[in-house]
Amino acid sequence: MMCGQTIWTTFLDILSRTLFAVHGGMLVWCVVSVKRDPFYWVLLLGVLFLVVEMIVTWKFTTHGWWKWFSPMVFLYLCTVIPSIWILELQTLQSYSSSNTTTEMYGKEKHEQILHLRQTLPFVLVLGRWIMPKGEMSRDDLSNILTNFLSLGADILELSEVFKDKEVRSHYKLLVIGLSLFSLALMQFPLVITKIQLPVTHPAPKHLLKRVRDHSVEEGCNKILGLLINVVMQDAPFLVYRLYLITKLGVYDDTIIYFTCKNIVMILIDVYTILVIVCGKGVLRQNRSTPV
Repeated sequence: MMCGQTIWTTFLDILSRTLFAVHGGMLVWCVVSVKRDPFYWVLLLGVLFLVVEMIVTWKFTTHGWWKWFSPMVFLYLCTVIPSIWILELQTLQSYSSSNTTTEMYGKEKHEQILHLRQTLPFVLVLGRWIMPKGEMSRDDLSNILTNFLSLGADILELSEVFKDKEVRSHYKLLVIGLSLFSLALMQFPLVITKIQLPVTHPAPKHLLKRVRDHSVEEGCNKILGLLINVVMQDAPFLVYRLYLITKLGVYDDTIIYFTCKNIVMILIDVYTILVIVCGKGVLRQNRSTPV
């Protein structure tokens, strides 16, 4: 039974890394075809190192999973993010050209980039779903996958404004947008989850103390995850979108919706943090009471 489970886990490990390698390889191939320079195949180093990462993970982890950070996703993004930067900046040069043929070529390439970029959150979700979940419960994994899809939708909408004429005419504004896009993607290698702690009935005193300590740790992890979402995505995305709307007049129903979404998410996250902090304050008071 254990042998069969090990074989299945190994298969899923290889499948998840293969998925990342194929998608990253397609983006690199697109870069090479656009730049017409074989030097850019060097971008494949990120996904090629997935083989080394898999061997190291098998050797130094028990469940094939790192607690706080996923090197697999990080290496995949090390290939994807530079590729998207190169493709977007190359497309910007094509749009800036006065030659109609070059401009049409740029538009066609931008559509190809868009299709590859649209699959990015789905690849991240499928890869996270396939890879070993380690000590996470199924509920935790389900929450992570749902959160990934929500983050991916917000990130993709931000990238849509790169097509706007006003954004294309401001090189620095495009670079800032790509920087925020890259920063938000770097949330995906982070793994902030709670760890299940079994409780027996009736629970002895030492186990009750462990449960209380675990509750405090779980609350800290929850706060950390919320702060990461606010700092790496919602807050900078909100500032960027408000600038586009107020200064450049770039607005439509979608950008207004996601701007409101960023505002609401920040308010909800702040409210949740306050609830957790106040709850832990009550817990600390209870801990001073003998059991």
